[in-house]
Amino acid sequence: ELAYCRDKGNVNDVPRAADALLQVMVKGFSREDAFDALLKADVTGAIEMLQAMQPTTTPTNPAHIWGELSELSSLDSGGYGDVFFAQHANFGKVAVKLVKNWADQESKAALQSEMQLLFQFKHANIIRCFGGNYVPWTFMVTEFMDNGSFEKCLMEHPQTFLHQPDGVNIVRDAARGLAYLHSPHISVLHLDIKSANVLVSAGLQGKLADFGNARHCPSGSTQQLSGTKEWCDPEVVRTHTASAKSDIFSLGLLLWRMSEPKIPALWSTLAPDPAWDQGHRDLIYAMISPNPQQRPTAEAVCGQLDTWITIRSQPSPAYV
Repeated sequence: ELAYCRDKGNVNDVPRAADALLQVMVKGFSREDAFDALLKADVTGAIEMLQAMQPTTTPTNPAHIWGELSELSSLDSGGYGDVFFAQHANFGKVAVKLVKNWADQESKAALQSEMQLLFQFKHANIIRCFGGNYVPWTFMVTEFMDNGSFEKCLMEHPQTFLHQPDGVNIVRDAARGLAYLHSPHISVLHLDIKSANVLVSAGLQGKLADFGNARHCPSGSTQQLSGTKEWCDPEVVRTHTASAKSDIFSLGLLLWRMSEPKIPALWSTLAPDPAWDQGHRDLIYAMISPNPQQRPTAEAVCGQLDTWITIRSQPSPAYV
C-alpha cells in the first residue's frame, strides 16, 4: 500500500494515506476503489460510500462473512488454494475458495478480480458471490452447487447427462449465462469455458463459474490470454487475440463434450456421431467454425438450443 500511494504521485503524507487505504481495503474493497473513495472522503466516509455502491445481492459487510460461517469442511485442495463447504445463516450452503498465504500475487489478484466481477453480475446462470476479503488473507464465498461440475456429472452419471436432455439443458444454461456476459451493458469475456467450469445445482441448473481469467472488454477483444489449452479457440493461439467468438468456440466444445465421452486432444480431429441429428451437427460445426465471424452469438445459440429442446421433448406421433 505504501508503494501504491507513493506511485500515485499526488499524495502528501504517504504513510498516513497507506494506513487509510488498508483500513478501507480490510472491509473487502479493491485497492483502486478504496483509493478513489479516499480522495473524496475520510476512512469512515469512504467505507460508507463504497458500501452504498455495492449490489443489493451482497451482504452489507462482505468482508465480515468469514465470521458468519460454520461447519467448514474441506472439498478440494490445490497448490495455491483450498475449497471448503460451509453453512451460512442467511445463505445456507456455501462454498469458500481460500488462497493460501504463500501463493503468488498473481493467484491472489486473480481471485480478487473474479470477486469484483461476480459482485456485478445478476443472472440465474452465473454463480452468485456472497462476499470475501483480500487482507489479511484472500478468500471468496459463493453459493454451493450440490452436483459439482458438469464434467463430474458427465463422468459419474453418463446415463443422465451424456447426450441426454438434462445435459442439453445444462449447456443451454451455460449459453444463457454467456449471452448475459456478452451483452453490451456487461461486455465481459469468460475466456475459460469448459465442462469443469460449469457447475450444476441440486435442481440440475447449470451456472458459469471460475471467472479468474475473465476480462471486461468494452472494445470486444483482448490480448490478455489464458484459459485451458484443450478448450481454446485455435484463432486465439494464432492471433493472440480473444473475443466473444472465442467463448463461442469453447461453448461449442462444451456441447460436443455433452455428446461424447471426452474432447479429442486436437479439435480438428472431431468427428460427428452418426446417431446425432443434422441440427446437432450443424450447430456444433457453426460454433467451432475456423472463421470466427461465421460463429453464432451466444444469444443465437440459446435460441437454437431452446428449439432443439422443445422438439426433443415432444412425444413421438402414434401410428395406427
